[in-house]
Amino acid sequence: MERTGVTVREKGRDWYVFANFNGQRKARKIGPGATGKKAADKLAAQWEAALVLARGGDDQAATKIFAARPVPVVRTASPKAGPTLAEVLPAWIDSREASGAIRAGSAMVYRSIVKTWITPHLGHLTARQVTRPQIGALIAKMAEAKRARTMVGHVTKILSSYFRSLLLADPPQIDSNPAADLRDYIRLHYSKKAKKASQAITRRDIFTADEITRIKQAAKVTDPRLYPFLEVAFSTGLRFGELCALRKDDIKAGKVHVEKAWSLNAHRLEDTKDSEPRDVPVSKELAAILKDWYQVRRAEGWGELELVFPHSANNHGYVVAFWHRWNRLLKRAKVAHKAFHATRHCFASYALLAGIRPELVQKWLGHSVLSLTLDVYRTFIPTHESDARDAEKLGDLVGC
Repeated sequence: MERTGVTVREKGRDWYVFANFNGQRKARKIGPGATGKKAADKLAAQWEAALVLARGGDDQAATKIFAARPVPVVRTASPKAGPTLAEVLPAWIDSREASGAIRAGSAMVYRSIVKTWITPHLGHLTARQVTRPQIGALIAKMAEAKRARTMVGHVTKILSSYFRSLLLADPPQIDSNPAADLRDYIRLHYSKKAKKASQAITRRDIFTADEITRIKQAAKVTDPRLYPFLEVAFSTGLRFGELCALRKDDIKAGKVHVEKAWSLNAHRLEDTKDSEPRDVPVSKELAAILKDWYQVRRAEGWGELELVFPHSANNHGYVVAFWHRWNRLLKRAKVAHKAFHATRHCFASYALLAGIRPELVQKWLGHSVLSLTLDVYRTFIPTHESDARDAEKLGDLVGC
């Protein structure tokens, strides 16, 4: 409907009416929805009539119309079928963490994923309203945004676990778990072949032997306290948090005992990612380096925590500003940037290239299954002469 001097506009969820009268801007907030739009149009017609009266010289009548307050449109809330995912998932994650079902670090990751992915796409729905195709659409959006398969796994794990808890309630709060089986959607967007290809480590993902030497030398000259830390990292394959959690008695008898890790997300000590303690052998060269480092720590004072690699205050603050030191070190060594986790990949890759049995490497890395080690580092498993001999034996057995 075309108007002269009066405007009806929707801002947010509410309708407003605007007009200019006697050099002043008039505005009225009416209300939301179709009812608000109808009431706004009605008031606009009255204001147009008032402007006609004003132009005819009857300012008194026009002023009276503009001064009148329309009956406000009440915002009616639609009945809720229950709490939405955005309302219940954060509290549910808190309860899982408090019960010990998930670690504090995992809870931090889950909260971030709920905020970033689940809430924007499914957060307005209740548990009964969520359907399998809707979760499939979320997986498609994550694939389109080139998010890793592991992140999709976090999303499906959160949803599946939450819906399963509703099914197990007494009485059950939902009829079925819409996130119970999403393999078809995941296969569609994350094929097994593509997953394995992205999971496998190649030579581009690790430092060359020359680069490792240059990194260590640069640390020895420019950042001496970082040097033994890097030696242990390259020689044992420990994760960053595991290195920060090492205590004096964890390294002895020619091995490193790994049981705890410092969580960067939760800022506290937790069990290792694998949840099972493991031992990694220490070479004679590394033992000599650690012997010198232990003398330095003894002179400094071990402190109550007896950390091998502490902050200056003898606490887990070693992580403070580490990434800046790591980036600066790589620049000084003139080595292309890689994440610190590449030190772990280097340990596993060079161990396999040296002919060490994959099951031993699996044990040292703390992988739960051998297939994970083989999938990630398969490009570094050398072909032995015995492979050809075994093939000949197989041919004799099957008659080929």
